[in-house]
Amino acid sequence: MRYTLRPTTTDDYEYLRRLHHAAYHDLMVQMFGGWHEDEQDRYFDDHYVAGAAQIIVVEGDDVGAVEMGRDGVRWFIAELQIDPAWQGRGIGTAVLRDVLARADAEGVPVSLHVLKENRARRLYERLGFVTTGEMVHHYLMATMPAEES
Repeated sequence: MRYTLRPTTTDDYEYLRRLHHAAYHDLMVQMFGGWHEDEQDRYFDDHYVAGAAQIIVVEGDDVGAVEMGRDGVRWFIAELQIDPAWQGRGIGTAVLRDVLARADAEGVPVSLHVLKENRARRLYERLGFVTTGEMVHHYLMATMPAEES
């Protein structure tokens, strides 16, 4: 899947809020038995950092967002959200493969966390991530550079 990334602007706040809600609605219902819009709005506002994410663009359409970074020892994916209407088309896989290739070239691991009930965990496992720890609602996952795995 061909995609591009573009930096977020202040104009993307509402898109990112809607994307968050669309991406997490079914998981919250599954995990907690319901969706509470006001709580999710507060959660989004508490965790939103202007300019931290990049918008994933396919054929001119905004289809998701990724927030990732590199510290001294690893790449980390803080968030990867694909609009449900665009899921299942290989977009998330393409983004992750590009991050993994970059990390391999730099000789560093990639880490992320995933909600325990999130079906994306299977994708991460297919791409070589392994569970390295656990929190109440999340699994911590990581993969090593190709030469170390």
